[in-house]
Amino acid sequence: MIKQALRQAWTMMKQHKLFTGIYIAGTALSVTMIMITFAVLYIKFAPIYPEENRDRMLILPNLASKEKESEQWAQRHFSPAFSTLIKENCKHLDEVCCKSGSYYDFSTPVTTSDNKKRLKRPAAYVDAPFWRVFDFYFIDGRSFNDDEEKKMTPMVVVSRSLATELFSTTKVAGEQIIVNGKNLTIVGVVEDVTSITPETSASMYIPISMRPKEELYLDKKQMENTLLGNCRIYATAKSVGERDALKKEIENLVTRINADNEKRAYKIDNINTTIEQIYNSDALRKFLTEIIIMISAFLLIPALNLGNMIFSRMENRMVEFGVRKAYGATNKSIAGHILCENMLLTLIGGTLGLLLSIAIVYCTEEWIIYLYDTEEQISLSMYNTQKMGTPQLPTSSLFNVPLFIATLLLCMAINIASAFIPLVASLRHSIVYSLSKRK
Repeated sequence: MIKQALRQAWTMMKQHKLFTGIYIAGTALSVTMIMITFAVLYIKFAPIYPEENRDRMLILPNLASKEKESEQWAQRHFSPAFSTLIKENCKHLDEVCCKSGSYYDFSTPVTTSDNKKRLKRPAAYVDAPFWRVFDFYFIDGRSFNDDEEKKMTPMVVVSRSLATELFSTTKVAGEQIIVNGKNLTIVGVVEDVTSITPETSASMYIPISMRPKEELYLDKKQMENTLLGNCRIYATAKSVGERDALKKEIENLVTRINADNEKRAYKIDNINTTIEQIYNSDALRKFLTEIIIMISAFLLIPALNLGNMIFSRMENRMVEFGVRKAYGATNKSIAGHILCENMLLTLIGGTLGLLLSIAIVYCTEEWIIYLYDTEEQISLSMYNTQKMGTPQLPTSSLFNVPLFIATLLLCMAINIASAFIPLVASLRHSIVYSLSKRK
């Protein structure tokens, strides 16, 4: 039965090439635009290398402070000391790390020990838990551990591209390089991290203890005690469901610090999820509204046009339906054949749309990730891209099987609905009426 219906559907497609082409093109367009939209959203918000813990991560970008008798708040970043306080006081915490650099060290000089190659590349100063918060893939060697970081062991982890530029190979663990005039031993090589993940993008990862104290802390008189510094803090909850509880614990921690401190008050303006780090609440609401309207347009406008075309086609096929009924065909069997035709057309159009979306995203990866950014976000993203190089989009964003299946099923449901209404209207007529429609 199904085989016969598919064979008949294929015959009808070859007989009505214009209708078939328009139907497939409309479906392909819908699938293409939806897949491109969700590919961009996937890159921005989904767990991707090396930020695979985004769903349970909190980002602390800024810490404001003031003298208690003052009304003026000064916006700053965190010192490593605040990371330690979070670790000691938050029960829902899995890991916490801090990172200094990348935003400030886009042009760090690096040379080989023989000075034959001199480059300037982005550097990030990170602590040992950084490698547990983020899931880096090591091509060679390993990361540095807590003891090595605390002892200020002169070592560095480099990216694949930097290792290749300096030594023409990625097997460089144990080699020496000079970074900012300091001799460092390469202990590991990681897969490249590009500008599509700006929180972790860098070419060199150096122990944060190696950074001069005056660059880590803002209060030079109380370096080890102040909470102000030049670091961002990243904290992961033990589970996705505990993320809000962890956020509350950090807020309560600041409240207790202020109660114990007679001279200075602190406040964290934002403890952000990955999405909130990109969009504030108003911007996110506007962004989601635009996305919903856009996807609705991609789905409904082609569906309405296809519905009108199918209605006209059903009128032209009235005689065919009458002949089928005269030879014993039921409304159910006729409807099954027509819906089978629509499903086959949708499947072909959906597959074409998937291939087209992959081609578009792959060929436009230099700018496609900025598609839904604000002007400010585009400016920062393009600056990161200029320093870090053209982003390499993850394969999972180009070919996301669950997303494609969901999109295809949605298009199929809408297309079948578009065909079902005119089909029911046509089948309710009698055999005599249907046969009399011959022109």
